[in-house]
Amino acid sequence: MIQSAQGSLTMIGLNTMTPKVFWNGQAVAGITGIKVDWEDDEQRVTLRININNPALHAEMSAAGVKIRGLK
Repeated sequence: MIQSAQGSLTMIGLNTMTPKVFWNGQAVAGITGIKVDWEDDEQRVTLRININNPALHAEMSAAGVKIRGLK
């Protein structure tokens, strides 16, 4: 089954051992965990990332994507 939507966040292969995450068409490096919650009218995405990219993470956070794992 293929699902298509227009947006900045794209996640591919979440049911595999090597999922890929893209933001505005660019691969997001350092992904160590992905959590997606779909409840009623709320959609929440949390990414665990081990590479620090403040500009990218700020942009994703402003869009509602939670970033974890950075210290």
